[in-house]
Amino acid sequence: MEAQADALMLQATVKAQPEPVDVYQLLEKLVDQFSHRAGETRNEVHLFARPDSHCKVLAIAPYLRSAFINLLDNAVKYSIYNEKIPVKVTHISKRYLQIEITNTGIESKASAKSKQGSNTFALKYAIRQVEEDSKRQRPGQGIGLSQTIKLIEDHSGAFDIKGEKTNRGTGDGRAIFQTRATVILPLL
Repeated sequence: MEAQADALMLQATVKAQPEPVDVYQLLEKLVDQFSHRAGETRNEVHLFARPDSHCKVLAIAPYLRSAFINLLDNAVKYSIYNEKIPVKVTHISKRYLQIEITNTGIESKASAKSKQGSNTFALKYAIRQVEEDSKRQRPGQGIGLSQTIKLIEDHSGAFDIKGEKTNRGTGDGRAIFQTRATVILPLL
């Protein structure tokens, strides 16, 4: 059974060809889907972009979609209750498109113990800890941040994640961070 699944995955990979993908349209559909899901936590996901702008990139559509699904899923899943999650699409030059997904979440207990504040390394460590915790509780869901980064890089893109401590806290010594995941992709 496992060999058959591996063969099907290899076949899908071999057949997948890059094609023009409109990132705005892709994100518009995903934001709509995640807006309904985020309603459970009273979070709001909003897309900020000019739909008339040229937003086409050369991509393997299902792979790029998977990367954005994972980023949006993490933003909704790890946001505190009743927050806005903006998704911004901007041109940073005539050749590159930038997508930013920002969420507000609680510092992990591991990061709080290390007292490294808004250090990007500490944030990435905290994200790995959250992913590991999620895998133990709900195995087999999502593609993970490391795979998302690989998918973006496979599309000649770049990925960055930064966190800033806000002036808010949880009352149990943990800080509230605003985390911004940034994807940069070359335009067609």
